[in-house]
Amino acid sequence: MNEAHLLSLTSNIGVKQNTVYVKDSQCLETLQDLIRFLRRDSTSERYVMLQLSAWNTMNKDLIPLILTYSQDKNLVYHAVKLIAFLTLPTDKGANNLLEQNRAHLSDLNALIENEHIFAIVLGLIIEPLQQLESIGGTNFKSIESKSLQLILTFYRNLLIIAEEESNTRVKKNLSSCLFKYNFLDVLLVLVQNHKRILSHEDTALTIEILQLLFRDILPEKLAEKFSNAQDIEQDGFANDSLKFPFQMKMSVPRFSGKFEPKSVHHPVEMNRKRKILHNFPPVLCPEKIYFDKSIPQFWSALLDSTYFGAFVYHAWRDIVRASGDVEQRATEWQTRCYNLLQFSTFGLRILSKLLFYNNTLKDKISIKSVADIFDSSFIHWLRMEWIALENKKDYYGANLVCSTLVEMTSIVHKSSVHGTEAEKDVSKFLVRELYFKSKNESLLEQACISLKKFKSKYPVAYLFSLIYVLNSSLTIVKMQQSQYEGIGKYGNIHDNSIIYYHINLLKSRNKSELLLDSVYIYLQSIMSANRVEKLFTFKHLDCLHEYSMISRSELSKLALKLQQECRFVLNCFLVAATRPSGHPNEKKKLFLEVLFS
Repeated sequence: MNEAHLLSLTSNIGVKQNTVYVKDSQCLETLQDLIRFLRRDSTSERYVMLQLSAWNTMNKDLIPLILTYSQDKNLVYHAVKLIAFLTLPTDKGANNLLEQNRAHLSDLNALIENEHIFAIVLGLIIEPLQQLESIGGTNFKSIESKSLQLILTFYRNLLIIAEEESNTRVKKNLSSCLFKYNFLDVLLVLVQNHKRILSHEDTALTIEILQLLFRDILPEKLAEKFSNAQDIEQDGFANDSLKFPFQMKMSVPRFSGKFEPKSVHHPVEMNRKRKILHNFPPVLCPEKIYFDKSIPQFWSALLDSTYFGAFVYHAWRDIVRASGDVEQRATEWQTRCYNLLQFSTFGLRILSKLLFYNNTLKDKISIKSVADIFDSSFIHWLRMEWIALENKKDYYGANLVCSTLVEMTSIVHKSSVHGTEAEKDVSKFLVRELYFKSKNESLLEQACISLKKFKSKYPVAYLFSLIYVLNSSLTIVKMQQSQYEGIGKYGNIHDNSIIYYHINLLKSRNKSELLLDSVYIYLQSIMSANRVEKLFTFKHLDCLHEYSMISRSELSKLALKLQQECRFVLNCFLVAATRPSGHPNEKKKLFLEVLFS
């Protein structure tokens, strides 16, 4: 690294004169040279980035340059590109990892303190997105696609920096800025028009951004807010245009997004015929307003249509196309799979909860919104990835696959019970696809095989996911009475190791309702199969006895039902143990003495 040359370049960006930043005559060329410097710095230590950070280039030059010359799109584009290179994710194997993280955090905080820069960055793609809504709008041009990919990379980098920072305040502040300047609006337009806009790389970036944005949000809590979100839509989101909360009147396109966040400062509807300006002061809006309103409305727009399912399917097809590259499959390809699975699970869980909650959107949101995800080829890919990840001992990835399958089976079950006649017919087809196409391709069979192979050293979260898949499958199969009568063909279902993992959950401190329900369903399957004697071991009986002795006042309704099942098993053992026999069984006598003394 030629430090003297680098320093001379940074001095050619511009200079602050009094209170105004003035760019150098060679500013654009300087930005391009600095980008080349960063691109050539291929070492994991990234000394060029660290040196620019040490000189405070972000705060001293780049931010004031963008704010002052926001109408010069070419200049803004290259300044943002330089920031994108400066904030690229850190190599985890770098020797100076902490130093790089501190530099990134300093740059991120500087951007957050000048938050209206986020709106200027989005301004690079406002006009192309406006054209998409016009009749006969065409796909993005090459230069527009480059701007979009740059913007997505820019925001992805910032979200990763915030995610890696242990202080949640940073991510909270960043999210607030993004919601404030309607970043979700732009993401919604991208998802709705993904086939016309997004390249393979853009799709992967969009998925990554979405899962980073929603990672810390509980789908259950979000689903509970959907009733309120519908009221908001009726009150302030009746128009389908997007509005940016700016104090100055300027042109903002009317995208085809299905909601428009309403600021407490009453944003002004923009005139489409006027020229877009970018040098404007921001309106500071309370973070809570944007969080509470824009996120539920974003998901309402996706799930009140087929956009979510179609987008996930499109992203999955991109991943499959790239799977032939062995090197990419081992690194970037794996990350893309993880991001897709996490985002898919999040959306499926929201839908699953909405099919259960009694809310105003229940009549509008149905299984149709995820029809593409239930495509047989996607289901087959999930099953094959599950097996492949297990074989590679990648239990984190296998757990992600199982989590997706849990939500899919939950949706199928709820549609079978509470859906319309058309949805029930669709659910029957899906049940056949998931369980009765063939024994080898049955999710129930695969869950049994994985549970049999499970070891105590594996992640407990994966155990829970396997148990959820198994018992949600049992619930669905039970509804198909004729098939359920032949459930014995799944020889692994009541294997001793599988029974052990279920019964042992009664001793676990994590007694969530979902886990208790899984144990309850599994015990019922044992009873229905007339295999209660498989529970007659000292360890199993001891766990059942311990759980049956818990005070009723400490248990929920579901836990009380499970306690009754435990007592029923104990009574069955008592009858079996005291049954007259010509040859007394000493082991049974010992059990009786210990358990019923």
